[in-house]
Amino acid sequence: CNLRCSHCPTGTINMKRGLMLKKVSDVIMTEVKNIKPQVVVLYHGGEPFLNPHTFKLIKSLKDCRINLVKLVSNGMLLNDGMLKKIIESKLDSIEFSLDGETPQENNEIRRGSDYSKVSATIKHLIMLKQQLKSNNPEIIISNTQIPTKEKLIESRYCAKPPKYLIDDFSKFIEKGEIKFKTYF
Repeated sequence: CNLRCSHCPTGTINMKRGLMLKKVSDVIMTEVKNIKPQVVVLYHGGEPFLNPHTFKLIKSLKDCRINLVKLVSNGMLLNDGMLKKIIESKLDSIEFSLDGETPQENNEIRRGSDYSKVSATIKHLIMLKQQLKSNNPEIIISNTQIPTKEKLIESRYCAKPPKYLIDDFSKFIEKGEIKFKTYF
């Protein structure tokens, strides 16, 4: 992963890491073709867009007629060309990770992230979807909050999308162009 998030083993445990080798993804694709799962999520403790084969993998999965191909990203590596390729790939769902209750807290938790850049990228993806008249991918913002001891003691505390995300994406929420998943 290109980030070192404070709550993720990828960011907090020092160990050798690397990209999935093409021969490993070929073995996985053979298994996918045999098993024919309903859902495939491209993510496990790393940034999928670091892998140069990500778009080929999405295409292969879509060619297998998987019902839902989803990807989870921190959004920091995406550029205009990649956003267009995401839409053209027919990816079903993309989930962006933005954490904490403020932009500053996001940048502290997600070390190496820049809330302003990721926010602009998500908005640009939505605009491109509109321009290309595409329904895919579904766009989700996943928000992990690290509550204070006081909030944990409150029996009624329930994680909900924080104000900064609601305010920043309000016009897209109203149109149903973005969804939220919130955890603590």
